[in-house]
Amino acid sequence: MTLLLNIDFLYGGELHLLVEVAIHLVVSIVLATVLKGFHIYRPSLYMPAMVIAWASTVLLYFILPQAAVQYINLEGHIGFLLWVIFHIGFFELLYLFFKRGI
Repeated sequence: MTLLLNIDFLYGGELHLLVEVAIHLVVSIVLATVLKGFHIYRPSLYMPAMVIAWASTVLLYFILPQAAVQYINLEGHIGFLLWVIFHIGFFELLYLFFKRGI
């Protein structure tokens, strides 16, 4: 849970877990809205936008701990694997929802 949304370099104090979850959800909603816009208004750019979003998400996994004030040890392979599975699942769910018109 420490790595949920590692933004301690933006805010001097310690955020409550619910605030971190809320920020994570807001970022997810904004990302989903942008991708939905590509899916509807620019279908030819949807898949490149999805790849860029996924690549950015992966890069942030490595960049945010480097920028963080609190050091986080990222040597756990199981944690990384679960993180990858959940984020791929998120992008897949977005695609399925957009495809069905939701």
